[in-house]
Amino acid sequence: MTVQITITASCTINAATLDFGSNPGTTLVAANIDASSTVSVTCTSGSPYSIGMDNGANASGTQRRMKTGTNFLNYNLYVDAGRTNAWTTAASSTTCTTANSCALGTGNGSAQSVSIYGRVPSIGTAPPTGAYSDTVLMTITY
Repeated sequence: MTVQITITASCTINAATLDFGSNPGTTLVAANIDASSTVSVTCTSGSPYSIGMDNGANASGTQRRMKTGTNFLNYNLYVDAGRTNAWTTAASSTTCTTANSCALGTGNGSAQSVSIYGRVPSIGTAPPTGAYSDTVLMTITY
């Protein structure tokens, strides 16, 4: 009797909301608003992976923007807590080659946390009130 199984590489990703909270509009006149979140990535043990993100549903060129009604508010995503390395849209092993522009990892069969750091940069005038949001598509390549 022959018994066999073929295990193929696979990955799943579960994202949480990156919430900048509730802030007075005047706060943005003087200071950045920072927040962070994590995504959970589970990949077959030994499978290398990369995670990229698009610029969101409300982007203007490469600038990510949240929207409420007809108003927009810029924000940026970073791979590091110092917010010096912007998260690019790279998502394949040939375009995502350094951890300073996307998330690179190797699966271990268990859930792994990947941090995402966000910033709403300070602006010259207080933005209109409202609940601003955006949807960013994450792509995992393995």
